[in-house]
Amino acid sequence: MLYIKKDYLKKILKTKTPVTFKINITDNKNIIKHYLHLCNNLIDSKIDILYKQEKIEEFILMISRYLLFLPNEEYNVSLSKLYLAKRYILEHFKENLTLEQISKNSGVSKYYLIRLFKKNFGITPYEYLINLRIVAAKKLILEGLPLSQVALEVGFSDQSHLNRFFKRIVACPPGEYKKSIFYQDL
Repeated sequence: MLYIKKDYLKKILKTKTPVTFKINITDNKNIIKHYLHLCNNLIDSKIDILYKQEKIEEFILMISRYLLFLPNEEYNVSLSKLYLAKRYILEHFKENLTLEQISKNSGVSKYYLIRLFKKNFGITPYEYLINLRIVAAKKLILEGLPLSQVALEVGFSDQSHLNRFFKRIVACPPGEYKKSIFYQDL
């Protein structure tokens, strides 16, 4: 069961009027599928908090649009604010960032930040963060640092976290990447 406080929902939707729903969503297979996926992400201790926050807020926006029949509005936020968010992530990617920190620094609501980031850059802030970490990890691997140290240096919680994302993005584990670079130099 998911309970969303009305005040929180009003904040997300940027409305001062009372929010009421007149539709039962338990029959909507798409919403149920997204809800179950969200629950699995929330209980997975290996998933970063920033990613979890993004998924919660995406789900709440999706469900609110469905229940309130909100149109897909064009978000009126300047690109300069998005670039502030992007720059903040770039400058702090080694830290345990939250959406709230990024949105506060850029002056963009965290709920709109995810959508605007995806719309303008093709990826979410979380995906951008992970990509930055992988690029930095590649450089440190080439410098010969041990993988466990690389993981911590670029902001991953441990080596297995680095391995999982590295393999997803680079298509091979960091150890194999290191060997392949070594053999290219011979």
